Amino acid sequence: MKGITKIILKIFCFSFSGLIFLSGCTVERKLAKQFVEIRQNTSVLLIPANFVYKYNLKTYEVAGESWMDEATIDSVLFYRSLFVQYVSDSVFLETYMNELINGLRKRKLNVYLEPDTDVFLNASGDKYLLNVAQLMMEETVERVFDPEYDPEYEYVGDIYLNKIVLSSWFEISAVTENNPDKSLVYSDLYMNDYFEGRLRYFPFTGRMAYTYNIDSIDINDIYTMAYAAGNRYSGYIFDYFMNRYIERNIPNGDDRILYFRYDLLNRSLKPSLDERFIILE
Repeated sequence: MKGITKIILKIFCFSFSGLIFLSGCTVERKLAKQFVEIRQNTSVLLIPANFVYKYNLKTYEVAGESWMDEATIDSVLFYRSLFVQYVSDSVFLETYMNELINGLRKRKLNVYLEPDTDVFLNASGDKYLLNVAQLMMEETVERVFDPEYDPEYEYVGDIYLNKIVLSSWFEISAVTENNPDKSLVYSDLYMNDYFEGRLRYFPFTGRMAYTYNIDSIDINDIYTMAYAAGNRYSGYIFDYFMNRYIERNIPNGDDRILYFRYDLLNRSLKPSLDERFIILE
């Protein structure tokens, strides 16, 4: 009987903790829905970045050049780059910022630029300053196969793909909250050459061969990346505001369980998992 009693108690404790978890989720989801319903009351003053930091990380290209200092190495690598030296800041930033603004407005937030500061300050509802603090683009390479784990490596050896990494930092400052604070958030996005390959067996010769094709990225792909980044981060920004609203309004003593994201396409709320900003401070 004692054993049965223990099992019953364990089941009860598990069920009770599960109910607490579900209850917490329900409260957060209700607040998230509430934010979506009143999102038109949120205004954003957007401060764009003025330039993009661009680096070529292919340091093997200057290996052995010990006479060069760090600044000289950066300069030499920049002018040996395949991509970053040819990326126009103005075109990239215009694409990035336009899509960021469009994405925020699609989510029905009020977006203002610096010339409209007075209108922004006179707006009602919650107000935030959104500063695109820094954009950094890095050109590097990525090896396709790991020689320790991938059997294909025995057939083809080293294959490296060009890779572009775009890192973005945003400063988000509350204007109208009772205890306004500033957050620094971060995310990155990357693209690389498209690789497709397979191991083939030729029965008449008994040979195995690996055939592959590489479709290299170009400058137009990098401008498409600017569009993709602006679109993605407009969603992350909306989600940041929504989850901040949850934190401000959740009952005292209730711990946050989930970080929600708003799926614009399906008009639904989902757990964000990794689809969110990294909050640095």
